Amino acid sequence: MSIFFTADTHFGHGAVLRYCSRLFASASEMDEAIFANWRACVGPKDTVYHLGDVLFGNREQAALLGERIRRLPGRKILVPGNHDHRHMALLEAVFDEILPPLADVRLQISAGFEGFWNGWVSLAHYPISVWNGFYRGALHFYGHVHARMLDTDRRIDVGADNWDYAPARLEAVLTRMRAA
Repeated sequence: MSIFFTADTHFGHGAVLRYCSRLFASASEMDEAIFANWRACVGPKDTVYHLGDVLFGNREQAALLGERIRRLPGRKILVPGNHDHRHMALLEAVFDEILPPLADVRLQISAGFEGFWNGWVSLAHYPISVWNGFYRGALHFYGHVHARMLDTDRRIDVGADNWDYAPARLEAVLTRMRAA
């Protein structure tokens, strides 16, 4: 059972291709790539924390995308982003759990990361400068900035743009942070 993180999938959002220089021919091509990447790395017993900005589109498009997201493997937990309010009722039906906009979670420390991290992570859609446990070894994972901020050994962008459009395994996130 692995733990993964992602953000800013923006399923169905054609304009994000231009805004974020995503190298896909269309929103549909982007969606297919992200869905395929998710299925390739996440298993049914894994957990994925999505840190917001899940999907775009009108009600019908969002419903179709929501059904596809619901069928993706893994337990899905959402920390809402700035675009998610449009379809919150749908997302509540798609995700297994909805956390508050700033959520502190305790995770099991992966082997090899003892002493680097105390197991606490503050999850938010937005990056913040100081978070609960900042002075006691807690880390901060966020999205929103689409790989436009430098990662540090204390906070990191887990968004799709920063992780080749695939959910990032906790150990990979920690490894990148430790190298920062």
